[in-house]
Amino acid sequence: MNSGEFNFNDEQFVDKKSKKKRWLLLLLLSIFLFVSIGVTYTVIVSRDNNPEEIPGGTIVTPGSSDASLRTLVVEGHDFTLEFDPDTLAYYLEVDCEVETITIGAEATQPGVNVTGSGVRNLEEGANTFVIIVPAEDGVTIREYVIVVYRKSCEIETPPTSPTCNNDTTLRNLGVSGQSRPLTPAFNRNVRFYSLTVDADLTHLTITATANTPSTSTVTGTGRVNLNPGWNTFVVTVRSECGTIGRYTITIYRERRPDEPPITPNLSIIYEGGPEFIADNLTPGSNVGPKTFRVINAGDCVLYNVLWTQVVNEFERQEDLVMTIYRNGTRVRDLQAPAMNTHMFQDVRLNRGEIHEYEIFFEYKSAGVNQDVDQGKAFSTVINVDENAKRCP
Repeated sequence: MNSGEFNFNDEQFVDKKSKKKRWLLLLLLSIFLFVSIGVTYTVIVSRDNNPEEIPGGTIVTPGSSDASLRTLVVEGHDFTLEFDPDTLAYYLEVDCEVETITIGAEATQPGVNVTGSGVRNLEEGANTFVIIVPAEDGVTIREYVIVVYRKSCEIETPPTSPTCNNDTTLRNLGVSGQSRPLTPAFNRNVRFYSLTVDADLTHLTITATANTPSTSTVTGTGRVNLNPGWNTFVVTVRSECGTIGRYTITIYRERRPDEPPITPNLSIIYEGGPEFIADNLTPGSNVGPKTFRVINAGDCVLYNVLWTQVVNEFERQEDLVMTIYRNGTRVRDLQAPAMNTHMFQDVRLNRGEIHEYEIFFEYKSAGVNQDVDQGKAFSTVINVDENAKRCP
């Protein structure tokens, strides 16, 4: 760190008043530097040509450049690879019934603020979660990625023929347009790969051939665009029997100096918890408001609001309607959902802003016999997807 050195020759300061002024000047200058710059200085004064360190002066050394994780877990699930601090990409699959996961991450260096851990919502298909670890030096940043594939809840059609080919593997898988190899080297029985490319590479081409090309079809190949940071791509192989196999590639495009990683810091505050329950309803019933707030203390983000764990017992579902306000403005009128779905997608929230939502629920009187639905219930859990995207 910086050190300020001030040398005074006693011959230039012959009277006591000058010496007092000298010490006062040094004291004021030291305080000014400490407060305005935030740096602690060691001040050396030459008195009779003997250097002296003012008590309390220190030299502050730069913080550690270690941006690694000591632990990374998804509670109740195992990665396909064992965790290693130097391995940045991980993969796992879960059944369709799993709607959320909990990510735990702890930095190697104590006191480092890791972002991206906690409870995360899952959609069907590939879900990408980035864990950001900033080092103490304020410069080094490491980004770990977890890809969680949530299987479809649709029941696969059974084979139409007992003699059909059920092969869902690839003969080859590659990425053209760059020179670095996939990690690990391709093996048709290995389903997850990663790759790092240069910052100036904005697109490339994924190539793949089915192990039995005469009977299997491959999708997910061709030219793909790359954003800074982690990008996830899934190559699907459908066999002659209708079964499906997946190969997942995560590609890290290195960042330019003007492309720092997003560091969202969302807080969600619910009044009365995240559950929304309306039961024992009769025509004309009103419930609400259900209120929650989304607060962003980090970079500008695009976030999603989701209906999860939806239970809708009504037969005439068109009679259940909701009105949603955001910061006092009416933003949406909709029919109550019958399944898990999005309430809003890609809502922009700048640093320091707050979005307050109010949801009003009505069981409309339709002017017809509605006895079939009287006394029935609707319930859901409102979630905010904290794995937000960077604002464009």
